[in-house]
Amino acid sequence: MTRLIISAAALVFILSGCSQNDNSSSKPAVKKVTESAKSENVTEFKGVLIDEDCSDFEDPPLHETSCMFMEECRDSGYGIDIKQDDGSWVYYEFDDYGKELAWEYLNSTDRLDGLYITVTGELSGGIIKVNELKETQE
Repeated sequence: MTRLIISAAALVFILSGCSQNDNSSSKPAVKKVTESAKSENVTEFKGVLIDEDCSDFEDPPLHETSCMFMEECRDSGYGIDIKQDDGSWVYYEFDDYGKELAWEYLNSTDRLDGLYITVTGELSGGIIKVNELKETQE
């Protein structure tokens, strides 16, 4: 009977797509996030990609991309600094999916600083549940 349960569990595992390689295993998460984009709480955020550890940087556009690869900064997580009308900056953390997108972006950009991005997602409790992240101009 134990063998039948294990075999059934393995069949469910295989049919659910969990046996796919790492590159395609993120596809269901993308689809799930995209479906949530239909929510009326989805907002577009424009600002500068930055790590949480450096989120108090005086002028976020001048924050160097190379810093974001440092272990301490990478481990602190990523988010967006948004410039306010009074010239100050407010930091919003990304959810895990947003942090993955930020990491992918960092590994593909040639920019040395000025990591201007537009993020669509839903803000809740100071964390943005990210649907999409794309590079933009200032």
